[in-house]
This record gives sequence, structure tokens and C-alpha cells, in this order.
Amino acid sequence: MTDEKEIEYHRLLEFAVRAGRVMLSSGAETYRVEDTMNRILATGNLETADTFVMATGVIATISDPAIRTLTMVRRVQERNTNLNKVTQVNEVSRLFCSGKMDLEQANRRMDQIEAEVLYSSGMFFLGVIGTTAFFAPIFGGKIEDLVISGLVGLILAGVLFLCRKNHIHSFLENLISSAVVALMAVLLAKIVPWNLNRDVIIVSCIMPMVPGVAITNAIRDTFHGDYTSGMARILEAVMTAVAIAVGAGIGVAVGQLW
Repeated sequence: MTDEKEIEYHRLLEFAVRAGRVMLSSGAETYRVEDTMNRILATGNLETADTFVMATGVIATISDPAIRTLTMVRRVQERNTNLNKVTQVNEVSRLFCSGKMDLEQANRRMDQIEAEVLYSSGMFFLGVIGTTAFFAPIFGGKIEDLVISGLVGLILAGVLFLCRKNHIHSFLENLISSAVVALMAVLLAKIVPWNLNRDVIIVSCIMPMVPGVAITNAIRDTFHGDYTSGMARILEAVMTAVAIAVGAGIGVAVGQLW
């Protein structure tokens, strides 16, 4: 009986940690991840259920007189921004905690969420092109700047796609992408017979890489008392900004030599 109980609690713990890992890797705040995991573990009516989430991993431990103490750790090495997955995991946890979904159904739904690709390659390219193009008028660019920003955005999308396909580290990805963007902006400003604003094109095209969500999550984690995760996210955002700035500087310097 004790072995059966332990297996049941182990499956519950595994599901809670899995939900936390998916949320954290999709850009959720650490306090939100902890709250979701705690609610899932609370359904087991355990004597002790503790969770600890950092920017790079999740830890959960449970204990009860009927079982031995169980602890599970999952490392999160790759993080991106996919708020759709965060929302879907939250919805699964709500259904599970309310008894409308059992553990097997919840795990099957998690399989679908993890396997889901939010945007096709075509939609990714279109999104990057649209973002870079329509930021140009916001920064004071003319129609010519909008067109060239969209063209450079197409090149940026290709570079980002190749970097992610080959699992290039995020720092190098941002550095290479911003360097290519700046280089192309400088060269096109020289080649195209239009009165282009080179600076507007560069700033517009690096906007898809700006770590806005990371900075927001860092502030929210800090306000909720998660100082370790907050500082880690702030450092991550700063490193991203440094990579973009250095890459853009290299691209401009090389472009001016030609």
C-alpha cells in the first residue's frame, strides 16, 4: 500500500515539476511558477510540499508519514518568450486542481503543449519583417526607411532562424544578428539612391531582439521578493543589451570601411 502511495505521489511531484519547467522555459515569472507548482502539489494533501524556483531551474520536495521524502530537480538551460504556453499550462493546472482533469489527462495535455509550435517559419519571418518595418515610422522614419527596414528585417529573420536551428548561444545570436543588421543598414544607405535615415533603420531592426519581457519579469520578481531570480534576469537582460550594442557597433564600423 505504501509503495502504491509513493508511486502516486511521485507522479504528482513529476507533473508539478514538469509544469514548472515548461512555464519557466517559456518566460514565466518565478513567483508564478512557484504558485502553480504549489497549487498542484496541494491537491495531494501532503504534510509538506515545498518548491523553489530560480531563473535556471526548479526544485520541489514532498513528504508525508505514509511515504519517504521525495525531491526532484529540473535544470532549465534554454529560455524564450512564449506566453501562449504559460497560459495553457496555467489552464491545465486550474482544471487539474479543480478535479475536472485527472493526472493522466493533464500529462497528455502537457505533451501537446510541449510539442506545440506556436508559429510556422513563414509566420516567424512575416512577424520579424512587420515588426522591423513598422517601427521605422514610430522612430520618425519616412516611407523609404520603412521599406528598407522591412528588407533588413527579412535578412534578420534569416539570421535568427539559422542561429536557432544550429543552437547558437543567445549572446552570440544577438551579437551576430545585430552586427548583420547594422552592416546591411549602412551598406544599403550607401547603395540605394534614396535619402535614408540609417540610424532609424538600425534601431527599428534591433527592436525584435530587445529584452523587454526579461526586464519586466526581472522587476516583477524583485517586487515579489525573489531577489536572486530578479537579479539573474536583470543580468541576462543587460548581457543581451550588451551583445546587441557591441554587434551593432561592429556592423557600423565594418560598413563604413566599404
